[in-house]
Amino acid sequence: LLPALGRIIEVNANYETRLDQGIVATAIERYRRAQGAPPDRLEALVPGYLETVPLDPYDEQPLRYRREGEGYVIYSIGDNLADERGAEGRTAREGDVVFQVRRKS
Repeated sequence: LLPALGRIIEVNANYETRLDQGIVATAIERYRRAQGAPPDRLEALVPGYLETVPLDPYDEQPLRYRREGEGYVIYSIGDNLADERGAEGRTAREGDVVFQVRRKS
């Protein structure tokens, strides 16, 4: 029973991350439409587009964000608890949990 409980916790953390990434991406897109470009930092979305920057469920720090030209990456450190700067792994237990938007400049 304990291994199954651990897996439930992992799946829930991943689900929570994906949900928060969607909320943040929506806020970024609203900001981008109003300002003409994505924000340089997620804190720019508070309070106009978000109440707070969501926390990464894996380490309770704010979700990570990096602007890449007109696109961006929102990521969580994921199950391995290592910040890999937004690099996805080959499996769910490797790499970060990444949401990326690419746009041509």
